[in-house]
Amino acid sequence: MSAKQIYYQVFITEGLLDMITEIILAIMALLFLMAGILLFKGKASWLIAGYNSLSEEEKKKYDIKTICKAAGFICFVCCVILFVITYIAHKANSNMIDETSMITVAVVLLAVLIIAIITVGLYVTKRNKKNERQ
Repeated sequence: MSAKQIYYQVFITEGLLDMITEIILAIMALLFLMAGILLFKGKASWLIAGYNSLSEEEKKKYDIKTICKAAGFICFVCCVILFVITYIAHKANSNMIDETSMITVAVVLLAVLIIAIITVGLYVTKRNKKNERQ
């Protein structure tokens, strides 16, 4: 094989792997979107870890609608983050963005995720305090 043939084979394989990675990221984002919609509507409480293993008496202590909305919100945030990562990966693979500048994007996305988790935690705590007073 000539050097040119090897170059094309490596380039096509590398490009194919990049495309498969982007497709997998997009599918994951869509799964988070679907889970977020189901949770936000309160239709998928079975996705909440540990809730189904509680006794009926303990389940009454929790406002499952609030918890489902909070988990749905986190799923929406993860969906947006995955779509942004997919877009940035596509730009990086197309040599439209420098890979070193993606560190800034990663830090911002991590900060958004942390802020979303803290906000959801405060929301659930506040809602549970209101329910305890009633």
